Amino acid sequence: MPKDLTSIRYERLLKIMKLLESASQVTHSDIFSTGEYSSDRTLQNDLRYLRETWGAGIRYDPKKKVYILDHPGSFIINL
Repeated sequence: MPKDLTSIRYERLLKIMKLLESASQVTHSDIFSTGEYSSDRTLQNDLRYLRETWGAGIRYDPKKKVYILDHPGSFIINL
């Protein structure tokens, strides 16, 4: 596990991944509220971290204004 992954951040990332895996399309506000974010910048940093570090295939569809998970990459989800 990468060094800078605190337990608080890990919980947020886990919530995002569970939400994306449970629904085919997820809105920004759904992710924002589920992850209990206080800023959009933190949310965007977490999404970028999931994409770049864990290889998660998370994309944003600007027409529908939703996030879609194409593949989870190597992020481990505890079920």
